[in-house]
Amino acid sequence: MQNLQTPESSLNMRNPASLKTASLKATAVPLKATAVPLKATAASLQSDLFVLILRAADIEPRPTWLADRRRIVFLHGWLQDHSCWLALALQLRAVYGHDCLLLDWPAHGRSPAPVPPEALDVDVLVACLRGVLERARWTDGACPLTLCGCSMGGGMAMRYTTEFGGVDRLVLVAPAGFDEPWYRAAPPPSTVPRGLRAVSGWLRSADERDSGTLATASLAALLSLRQGQTPFATAAIGAAAAAIGTTAVGTASASLDRLRAKLQIVATTPRYRVTPNWFDTPAARSVRRTLLVAARFDELHRADRWASCRADDPSFHMRLVPCTHVMACQMLSSSLLGLGRDADAWAETSTALMARARL
Repeated sequence: MQNLQTPESSLNMRNPASLKTASLKATAVPLKATAVPLKATAASLQSDLFVLILRAADIEPRPTWLADRRRIVFLHGWLQDHSCWLALALQLRAVYGHDCLLLDWPAHGRSPAPVPPEALDVDVLVACLRGVLERARWTDGACPLTLCGCSMGGGMAMRYTTEFGGVDRLVLVAPAGFDEPWYRAAPPPSTVPRGLRAVSGWLRSADERDSGTLATASLAALLSLRQGQTPFATAAIGAAAAAIGTTAVGTASASLDRLRAKLQIVATTPRYRVTPNWFDTPAARSVRRTLLVAARFDELHRADRWASCRADDPSFHMRLVPCTHVMACQMLSSSLLGLGRDADAWAETSTALMARARL
């Protein structure tokens, strides 16, 4: 981060008309996006989202830049933050001249948890994304829009495409959003929200307790939720441990709010209320090009099993990589996934362009 010298633009969401210029090594400004009231419990919810916009206008043009430049939105997964996409975003801006927008979902990265944390769910995430794009003036259709999502972020990209449209391309890496065999074999889905609410309620009443006790009891509660009988239980326990270990430094109450908010989000895993069999929906087929990068040994989300309906569709491309879900999410800018080399995902043509870029 400290070696980056190019100026970046930060969008002041409290004053949509104002723009500030800062470098990546400078302290980022929290950006406010108002969530559309989708439920009575979230009618007045507002999330202070961290948003970073990398504008091509802020750097020196290259011969490889395209006449047909686009806007790319990067959406991270659960327990991640915008930094997982940053290297790729910088590369795409430098090579193609695209504008890139990265954000931290509420309770992730530099974005705080909403108040109350229980008001957060996937509907609010989609509404927050729409609010950010509207305030950035990225919904005017002036440039083609690409949504690039990993895991939960992929599910949110699909939901946004269904609810708002206007998406020209999709790049989905190990996306959530589909029914999974491990989930269908688990206890009834209706028990998940109730169990998570019970855990969240216990955490709310335990703000003053010792953090070590909180961590132990929280993991025990998650274990009892699934009684340790399914892969979901193992995954949830590991994710909760990571959340406890990576919550922002601050008061015990603030850390617990972030954990409670994260648990609320995964109450609807693995589909996150995405339309069933999404690849076969009109919204999915309206996207001009979709790239699905699936992990061959994915332990959580196997979107590739739902892609057969697009086998003969030239606008749909799938690539299997030899890794697990966690590995795919942690190596978004790596040569293993090769996203930076896949020019067809970001440009109209690839052969001549890639020869000039020499990636």
